Amino acid sequence: AVLDAARDAEPGCVVFVESLAAAAPDPTADGASGRGSPSALGWLLDRVRGHDTVVVVGETTDPDAVDPALRRGGRFDAEVRVGVPDPAARRAILDVHTDGVRLADAVSLDAVADRTHGYTGADLTAVLVDAATRAAGSAAGPPVIRQRDLEAALDAVGPSTLRDVSVQTPTTTYQDIGGLDRAKREVVRTVEWPQRYPALFERLDAAAPTGVLLHGPPGTGKTMLAKAVAASTDANFLSVDGPELMNRYVGESERGVRDLFERARRLAPAVVFLDEVDSLAPARHDTDTGASERVVSQLLTELDGLSPRGSVAVLAATNRRESVDPALLRPGRIETQVAVPIPDQDARAAIFEVQLDGVATGRIDTTALAAATTGYTGSDIAGVVREGALLAMEDHLRETEFDATDASGLVVTQRHLRRAIETTAPSVDGAG
Repeated sequence: AVLDAARDAEPGCVVFVESLAAAAPDPTADGASGRGSPSALGWLLDRVRGHDTVVVVGETTDPDAVDPALRRGGRFDAEVRVGVPDPAARRAILDVHTDGVRLADAVSLDAVADRTHGYTGADLTAVLVDAATRAAGSAAGPPVIRQRDLEAALDAVGPSTLRDVSVQTPTTTYQDIGGLDRAKREVVRTVEWPQRYPALFERLDAAAPTGVLLHGPPGTGKTMLAKAVAASTDANFLSVDGPELMNRYVGESERGVRDLFERARRLAPAVVFLDEVDSLAPARHDTDTGASERVVSQLLTELDGLSPRGSVAVLAATNRRESVDPALLRPGRIETQVAVPIPDQDARAAIFEVQLDGVATGRIDTTALAAATTGYTGSDIAGVVREGALLAMEDHLRETEFDATDASGLVVTQRHLRRAIETTAPSVDGAG
């Protein structure tokens, strides 16, 4: 009946199949049902080929969930990806939807477009409707949308593309990381510059580095560095531990890698942080034919497909650089390697200052503390400060006979921190 109606339509007809994954699910997928629907749709597509005036268009949010038999020549032989709009497209969408809408002079649609990473056209419409509702509720006369109405609407209406994605908004800054000056410089140049200053790369026709490998002992600040660069660039931060993506079912680990990078492209600018990358992409051997081989191959494919302009940056971290597959570290992939070493004495003093910032203290000699903590990592020093705080509380409670109503005299002293050092040890084997 559909084909007959389409053939009779003048001058031609477009048959639109909505939610194609539901109408024609992949019969090999877990829980898939309705084998009759894909065959009926395939029958329709096969007969449409003989009618130049009839075109079938399908729509889906998950092409991998569609019956593969329909995604071939002669059926759905052309695929068009309709992605999430970039800042310029979001600005154009806002222009369309605010045509005829009263906006206050101080309203900056450019600022709204820059802030709405991951918002679709429908999301932006919802933001404007919410802002208009707020304006109408606070106006005696004709409503005028103000910048504060838009700010409130943005807080209330999130991007629909993030509803099933765990995305962090890091608050860590470079000032929160003591020492590591060389590592900070490399990360800023290779990850932050392409996202903050794309015009400079375009001017020199320079491709931005695709990825950075942070390597060093545990607790030296690799994760903090990744969060700091994401916060500095206002990029979306997608963090995943390598073991989280590994799945014993065939094909699931590769799908996890593919989905992760698809989300990152959708949410660009984005920073993808792969912690424990050596477990996700271990060095392969000639005899490898299993899951690790397929996962590494998928990861290499995703890295090779990233934009050369750095809209998606990859930060990987490992405690064992020699265990990472060498193909991952070639130019064009995770090509920049940044050592995050155990801090030296000057760096330890800086870390103590960062960790003690905001702590009620007496006179503290961070230089002496740094000299007494050879081999300690940043997380070790954070543990020393926590233990020192507990020792200070213990002394305070003993002195006040466990009356905690007055904490005005509670401070961490040099003595507390020296005692804490005596009861802790470096976490890295062989340090100290």
